[in-house]
Amino acid sequence: MRMINVIFMRKIYLLILSVLILSVLINSQFVLMSKPLAAYKKDSLWYFVDYQGKELFEPKKLQNVIGFSEDYFCVSMIVDGKEKWGFLDTTGKFIIEPQFYKAQLFSEGFAVVLENDYQLGSDIKLKFIDKNGKRINHDDLLDGLSFSEGFAYVFTEDRRSGYIDKTGNFVLDIKNLIGGRFREGYAAVTDENMNAGFINKNGEMIVPTRYESVKNYSEGLAAVCKNSKYDFIDVNGKVRIDGDFDLVKEFKEGRAFVGVLFPQTLRSLWGIIDTSGKIVKDMSFSEVFDFSEGLAAVCDSLKWGFVDLTGNYFLEPQFTYCASFIDGIAWVSKRNEGVYGFINKKGDFILKFDNFEKMIDLRLNKRMY
Repeated sequence: MRMINVIFMRKIYLLILSVLILSVLINSQFVLMSKPLAAYKKDSLWYFVDYQGKELFEPKKLQNVIGFSEDYFCVSMIVDGKEKWGFLDTTGKFIIEPQFYKAQLFSEGFAVVLENDYQLGSDIKLKFIDKNGKRINHDDLLDGLSFSEGFAYVFTEDRRSGYIDKTGNFVLDIKNLIGGRFREGYAAVTDENMNAGFINKNGEMIVPTRYESVKNYSEGLAAVCKNSKYDFIDVNGKVRIDGDFDLVKEFKEGRAFVGVLFPQTLRSLWGIIDTSGKIVKDMSFSEVFDFSEGLAAVCDSLKWGFVDLTGNYFLEPQFTYCASFIDGIAWVSKRNEGVYGFINKKGDFILKFDNFEKMIDLRLNKRMY
């Protein structure tokens, strides 16, 4: 009898566990399907739709849309004859009214905004605001980058260069250097001679400014350029991939696109390497986007398709244009057929759009049309 009770209780436990797992899966799928996917302009109105193509709120008469980040859309309207930027929430309500001459998307809870029209000859007034529109820095800034890994680069009116924290306090002074955004604990910096290197979060120079240009660290490697050729270094500044490439992109999912440039025609061809520097795919593609979800959009002979991590075609070149897969879907176009929309990984269209003037993919915050 005791054994029967134990078996019965185990079955009940497994049933409850299965129900809970199913509930989580259904809920996560619902959350995904209701997320903002795209914004497009049609007949002077902007429409915002989710993964099912459903409108998130009533169409709005806006001037422009930058994108979506941290629950807010960055949009502009004409106010008193001038384009002003503000922020909408996912219900279509302005949480910060259009009042700025320029604005960036929110990053780590803050956005960079321009409070005046510097084109009229007045001083530049850059500020960081939180999601309530409150300013966190008191000094006017001549330059500023969005927050990344808790730091934001700024250049002040008194020509101080460095990084602030999220209270607006100056925490890293990099003197005569110009800084970039932190990635994987390191930020690219450029000196007075326009040579580039890297600092850590203590402001220490971990890679001296000896390169013509550098790209951010990604998956532990950074591309650096010397004598117009790119190699990849590790976080200690040691060359890990001595490739002498003309063109490079950052590593994503263990793969990086590298290219050769033909100066006479300004054409380029791209191939794929792994993190050891081994060539996975020879120079074959005229245009490429980084890998995402195991696939990369590539262009060959004016047609776009998708390749897998081995460089083999997953979806054959057939599109006029395509972007990266995110959440299992990607934007593509077949202009000759007048077909525009999002496909799944089988290549089937799940959403189609027509007669639009502009299209923004809100996952990439990139204009598709």
